[in-house]
Amino acid sequence: MLKQELLNIIKAGEGLTVEFKESKNALNKDIYQTICAFLNRNGGNLILGVKDNGKITGIAPDVISRIKREIVSTVNNPQKINPPVYFSIQEAVFNNKKILVIYVPESSQVHRCNGKIYDRNEDGDFDITNQSDAVATLYIRKQSSFSENKIYPYLRITDFRNDLLEFTRKTIKIRNAEHPWLLMNNEELLKSAGLYQKDYTTGKKGFTLAIESYDLLMKFIAKHLPDPFFLEENMRVSLRDKIFREVVSNILIHREYLNPYPAKLIIEEEKVITENANKTHFLGVIDPNNFSPFPKNPKIARFFREIGRADELGSGVRNIFKYTPFYSKGGKPELIEGDIFKIIIPLIAKIGPKKTVEKTVEKTVEKTVEKTVEKIIGAMREKPKITIKELVAVVGLSRRGIEWNIEKLKKEGKIKRIGPAKGGYWKVIKAKENKGRN
Repeated sequence: MLKQELLNIIKAGEGLTVEFKESKNALNKDIYQTICAFLNRNGGNLILGVKDNGKITGIAPDVISRIKREIVSTVNNPQKINPPVYFSIQEAVFNNKKILVIYVPESSQVHRCNGKIYDRNEDGDFDITNQSDAVATLYIRKQSSFSENKIYPYLRITDFRNDLLEFTRKTIKIRNAEHPWLLMNNEELLKSAGLYQKDYTTGKKGFTLAIESYDLLMKFIAKHLPDPFFLEENMRVSLRDKIFREVVSNILIHREYLNPYPAKLIIEEEKVITENANKTHFLGVIDPNNFSPFPKNPKIARFFREIGRADELGSGVRNIFKYTPFYSKGGKPELIEGDIFKIIIPLIAKIGPKKTVEKTVEKTVEKTVEKTVEKIIGAMREKPKITIKELVAVVGLSRRGIEWNIEKLKKEGKIKRIGPAKGGYWKVIKAKENKGRN
């Protein structure tokens, strides 16, 4: 979110989709009630570090990290927010005062906070747990708004492919060996994922949707598209996977499944085009610097995140815009919101001679490497006994990336290890001294 856009939201004041919490040194006790109410109504922006009257007071710098960790941990705890949710937290600075912005999307499910159901109106958050009419209305609204809630009463657990559910468990185990889904049977797993529901208008119970297309589409991409060499923080990454993982996830996660329009993925000579039925929230081209991510199928999105096929809300769009210029030698993607959602990934940039673009990409990579080396050498100068673990934190690189750079610097004669691995220290060799060695 742009700073000016955020400032305009703050100036407009609290309302149905905006709530301020001062949270200068600790979280307000009712913050999770607001998150629950936003999930159950239309979503909204929860802004920490701002008083009710819109005055920006900021959050104490020494508690920012703790507050972020606490929020992320709590909203993923089913004992607090049930079903658990996923969202990102952004930092913003106004007049040297830091605030936190939490964009809470509207959910397709009904959520509880501490066992209670909260809804939202202009005056704040309200406990409707014991108001049977209000709760029934809430369930009905969710079922009519999200196609992923359509129940298929004649679908039985025996109709699901057991090999796909076993593959799901194996995929989850790689990421989290203690994930609760690993101990559940197939029916319990699908119910826990929110893929089994009750229709409060008819009383019918049943399974909703199941998906198996992700791997097939990624294999199709791998077969027909190149994967050029690319370094990020001195580690090779697959540009093709970074981009098309998000494209394929978008086709499956955000599709409007009640629309008969077929999803399309077309590979042409100069571009890849996808088309997907969509429940639009605005019309036009998406600007990565000024957009609010909105989950069209939140339960399916959550399932994809659990098995490692998707990241937090909004990260996919950012990754597509970040990596496409490198993949297509300078070309820019287009994401067009409409009744049919379109993604266009150029394979060849239309911005001038190829050599010029290649040089630009090479210079960008070279600058990244130079900055990393400078950070490592600077940290060693400041603290000769610095450990690999400490370098990971200071430089912001993986352990493997740090070790790779250290070996390279040793071979180039720019650094030297004095003494043993434990108890020794790093010596940064000056240019003249290095030249003398050669």
